Amino acid sequence: MKHANVIIALLIVFSMVLSGCSVIDISEIKNTNTNTVSFSGNGELKTFKSIDDIEEFMEQNSGSSSYYGGVYYRLDSSTKSMAVSESAIAMDVDSASGSAVAVYAPNSDYSETNVQVEGVDEADIVKTDGEYIYYVANNIIYIIEADGTKVVSEISNEGMYPSEIFVNGDKLVVIGWQSTPIETDDVVDEKMAAISSIMPYPRYSSNSFVKIFDISDKEDPEVEEDITLDGGYFSSRMIGDNVYIIFNQGFYSPFVPPVIYYTGGSVRIEADSIRYFDMPDDSYQLSIILAVDLTDNSFTQESIVKGYSQNIFVSENSIYLTNQKYIPYYVEQKRIIEEVMMKKLPADVVSEIEKIQDYDLRESTKMTEIQYVIEKYVYSLSADERSSLEKEMSDASEKISREVQKEREKTIINKILIDGKDIEFVGKAEVKGYVLNQFSMDEYDGNFRIATTTGNSWDDNNPSVNHIFIFDSDMKKVGSIEDIAPKERIYSVRFMGERAYMVTFQNVDPLFVIDLSDATAPKILGKLKIPGYSNYLHPFDENHIIGIGKETEADKETDRFYLEGLKMSLFDVTDVEHPIEMSKVEIGDRGTDSDALYDHRAFLFDREKELLVIPVRVAEIDTKKYKTEDELKWAYGDYTFQGAYVYKINLDGFELLGRITHIEDDTMEKSGWYYYSEGSINRALYIGNTLYTLSNTNIMANDLSDLSEISSAVLKEKTEYDEVPIYY
Repeated sequence: MKHANVIIALLIVFSMVLSGCSVIDISEIKNTNTNTVSFSGNGELKTFKSIDDIEEFMEQNSGSSSYYGGVYYRLDSSTKSMAVSESAIAMDVDSASGSAVAVYAPNSDYSETNVQVEGVDEADIVKTDGEYIYYVANNIIYIIEADGTKVVSEISNEGMYPSEIFVNGDKLVVIGWQSTPIETDDVVDEKMAAISSIMPYPRYSSNSFVKIFDISDKEDPEVEEDITLDGGYFSSRMIGDNVYIIFNQGFYSPFVPPVIYYTGGSVRIEADSIRYFDMPDDSYQLSIILAVDLTDNSFTQESIVKGYSQNIFVSENSIYLTNQKYIPYYVEQKRIIEEVMMKKLPADVVSEIEKIQDYDLRESTKMTEIQYVIEKYVYSLSADERSSLEKEMSDASEKISREVQKEREKTIINKILIDGKDIEFVGKAEVKGYVLNQFSMDEYDGNFRIATTTGNSWDDNNPSVNHIFIFDSDMKKVGSIEDIAPKERIYSVRFMGERAYMVTFQNVDPLFVIDLSDATAPKILGKLKIPGYSNYLHPFDENHIIGIGKETEADKETDRFYLEGLKMSLFDVTDVEHPIEMSKVEIGDRGTDSDALYDHRAFLFDREKELLVIPVRVAEIDTKKYKTEDELKWAYGDYTFQGAYVYKINLDGFELLGRITHIEDDTMEKSGWYYYSEGSINRALYIGNTLYTLSNTNIMANDLSDLSEISSAVLKEKTEYDEVPIYY
């Protein structure tokens, strides 16, 4: 055991080499380079030339994934249409003409999806046009007449799973995935059965879809375009009449060119049209960007091979996709060997290693062979010799590992220009650190801004710090401010014109006000330290910010803190050097939560109406259950309420107007420490002076003046499985 530990200490990361690698006879490998294509690995944006080119790329980059034993199936797209459920249609019909009659004219005063960038719409599970509400729940798209909350039609189909929607005039865009049974012959069944013990073969075909409906007749929506393709839906935006949708699919060997099916035919994505960044990764994806023109339902596509997409920011002219930088483990191994081990090993061992380095092998294979050579030498040493060698090498090796780990913290930013149906990849940049979410990015006056965190708050060798970087339109770095708030990490960011607001946290919540007016020299103007933190920041006006997060309480005897209930704050940043928390409200005890903390689309705010609505799951601690103060410190509350909290908000602060729920009170009493209900409110919107709240089971309309109920409709009858108390 001691012997093995010495080897691990010497080789550090060699244990991370893929277990499938084995020692080969290198005596028959010629010292020549037979590659037909040169891959520099410098991150340059290129275009593949052929399928062979793609296979060579995946072969050379050891981090690439491979798919074994799998067979993809696709049914003809004509069998995958969505259907309108006639049984659920309720309509008012003019008896003379037989045509549908609108109850009232659309209201121009209605809320829209809470988006990051004005003019760039984001898909969501609910939309309204001021007359109708379009809502995704229970794998159904409900079209609901707002007046009377009457369901006029449902769009559904077995095996269809809609995710999000857009509404553009008389067009409804539905994005999701669908599963259809696979019809196979005896030959295919026999082949698949042979490998089923390794990985069960699918009996269903899954793919993503974009379906465009004509909803001019709300009682009878009709499919105008049906686009399907393999891969998973990542994100989308709508700018004017153009919808941009990003799908990711695995990049496997052997590579099969993907096909996009649409109502009028199909388009094969040929290998020589696929772009890529020439750099290794351990989870390549083929990202397909569709640009759909809703005026005629035509579309274009561009494809790129890159690392796993993590976050997206979209301006009116550009899409920015980010992924974490990948450094293959053989790079770390190679540095340790060349910079540490070869300086300590005898000449004959060094010579053998140098021969292996000259062979035409994948780098990961070379490292496996070199590991074998070093292990053989180490096994030949006495215990004292091994111990001495270990001491000489371990510190230097650990230093290299820390340096490589910092490289792995870097984020790759891919910039894509968009203009109508035109999509153009313009390049990439990289920054140190990782990105929290889409609000960590922004574009202003032609410059791209991004906030990142490096390190970990708990790691003394690599403590967390935070940064903001600014790039010009060519993705050249023009300015930065680094090492903000040591030992803290970013919890939320909001860019607003020439300023940025950043919340970091360890024991208290510093709100930083950052001046970005000079892109080449950003600077911190001021900061405010208060208990708690904000997960989401929302502009109230140019000098005031709303924050929503959690309250905390510091332990006076240790560096720990204790989470408390939900907190909303109103910050005054008029005096940029001395921001203040001018008002705050706390909801519930430890365990209280809100979807708005993690999904900004659940946050409804209108400054003119002085209205703020968020869904809240309230937890309250019964102090009688706990015998000591120490027990109470760690106690979580029992859930007592789920629904919408409705506030009046202005510069005087927050005023709770009332609460709306779709769940009966006695249901919450049995909830325990965890509770899930199909009746949980997840969205709210307003039309005129009416507030609408939506759950999987109901839609309810309430008068904004006093929150009295006006009407409601049942979308799904509750069953015993829709409300699940779990104790733990």
